[in-house]
Amino acid sequence: MSGVYSKPVSGPIEPVAMTPPQPGSPAGQALSARLAAGRLEMQVCTACGRVQYPARELCASCLSTDLDWRAQDGLGTLIATTVVRRPYDPAFQSRPLVRIGLIRLDTEVTVIAFLDEHCPPPRERVRIVALSDPAGSDGAGHGLLVAQAP
Repeated sequence: MSGVYSKPVSGPIEPVAMTPPQPGSPAGQALSARLAAGRLEMQVCTACGRVQYPARELCASCLSTDLDWRAQDGLGTLIATTVVRRPYDPAFQSRPLVRIGLIRLDTEVTVIAFLDEHCPPPRERVRIVALSDPAGSDGAGHGLLVAQAP
């Protein structure tokens, strides 16, 4: 047998320190600031009316640059859930389990959000809200999307 898998790995495997991605684009930074302030706002294209998430510099549907930030009600359906047992973000490593879910909003946007303790099971209606996380992974403060019972 030849190739990459022909030799066994020997010696200990060293863990690699990883930093979670930071909002690098101006649109990503604007979204992060709104969420950190507790405001659930998403970009809406003024040319075609599409709501988009995550934030981008152009409309994902028509490529227009005419994007407005508008408040959202956060209503949608919980599609699926999972439990993260080993969070990579240092801000969540003190928590033994982190529940997250995939939510399809009524605006046809799909988001990944944390699930609060009273969040209903998949296929049920939920509301996502923006909550401020003052510590954040880097101490700078960030916003979190959290799904709750409506």
